[in-house]
Amino acid sequence: MALSLPIASHEPHLSPVTAERRRRKNIVTAIEPGTAGEEAGFLIGDRVLSVNGEPLRDIVDWKFNVAGESAEVTFERDGELAPRTVRIAKGYDEDLGLRFEDDLFDSIHICKNKCVFCFLYQQPKGLRPSLYIKDDDYRLSFLHGNYVTLTNLKPGELDRICA
Repeated sequence: MALSLPIASHEPHLSPVTAERRRRKNIVTAIEPGTAGEEAGFLIGDRVLSVNGEPLRDIVDWKFNVAGESAEVTFERDGELAPRTVRIAKGYDEDLGLRFEDDLFDSIHICKNKCVFCFLYQQPKGLRPSLYIKDDDYRLSFLHGNYVTLTNLKPGELDRICA
């Protein structure tokens, strides 16, 4: 699963993320053959909205909510007016086989601190753009080992980490 990040300038901040880009992040981009997701009739391009009634913020929500022996997945399909909901019976912790464009279905959390010792301020010019993103997103730390200070947590995020 790839992690796509918006391009940032040399100064460690994030380029604007458009609403359309944010909307596309929970789009199914691949379906593994022979999986429960394929059998349930998912198509590439379907936009997953929720699992078991829980809206999805990221791939962590997806994996947590589909881990049981069944999953009720609500999704949108292009050209249809109303979302569809399918109930999928599967083995416990069986992967549904759906792949997404990104691990985050919303935008990346950016560090608002201005620490003089921040390693991003010491980066030379000319490196790949993703090295200049000043993220402080605990989800990227959990999924990919990114450094995180935890000083920019929103209400409820610490509870989610500890759960």
